Amino acid sequence: MLGASSVISPLAINDKVFTDVIIMIALTVLLLIFSRTNFKIGKREGMVLASAYIVYLIYIILRN
Repeated sequence: MLGASSVISPLAINDKVFTDVIIMIALTVLLLIFSRTNFKIGKREGMVLASAYIVYLIYIILRN
């Protein structure tokens, strides 16, 4: 439904979305690199990903 309505009238997108997409793609690539070892995430990798997520949440809160 949203796709059909955006054809009629384009939706406005905030510039902050592009920063979020780049950060999420980078964290996804990091996850793929970490999961190359038998497709398991160890404690250290999990801590890195969890701390990156916490830093990202703090960034979002301070940005707005």
